[in-house]
Amino acid sequence: LDGNLQWENEYVPDEYYENFGVTINVDARGNAVISGTNTEESITTLSYNAIGKEQWVHTEMLSDVADIYPTHQLLDNNDNIIVVHSAGESNIYKYQSDGAQLWHRSFKSPQFSDNQLYAMTTDKQGNIYVTGRCNENKQNDFYTIKYNSAGEELWHTRYDGDSHRDDVPVAITVDEKN
Repeated sequence: LDGNLQWENEYVPDEYYENFGVTINVDARGNAVISGTNTEESITTLSYNAIGKEQWVHTEMLSDVADIYPTHQLLDNNDNIIVVHSAGESNIYKYQSDGAQLWHRSFKSPQFSDNQLYAMTTDKQGNIYVTGRCNENKQNDFYTIKYNSAGEELWHTRYDGDSHRDDVPVAITVDEKN
């Protein structure tokens, strides 16, 4: 913690594209988990151990989607990695700390023309809360979904503010009881 470089690494896939790291977290063992995107319509999540050695890489190809960026990444109480990205259709991926994919969920409401998830959090039980906006008739409203730790949707809700104009959430949290 003296400010000196401990290690550095560069992720270069087999096929070189322009790559962008967007989010990073460090788990309890000192592994760095990075999520990012490239110019070939995919998102990548990878992990380096505490000394900078690559542990695993997952790349999710998403065709016919522009502006693919992971919008949020977090680690739950068990150091599982949860990644959300949105580009018209929103996707949530959950990986174990060893990189094994636990589940993947897609969200695109048939009643709304555009959906973007912006933030997420977890509670003590491992439930996942994601929030963002849904668009109906060119008006944005809050849209929040709760999943259990196995990725099953428990509920969702929409909120249209009193002014009935654009409502876009930027963060979500749970209270200390959860």
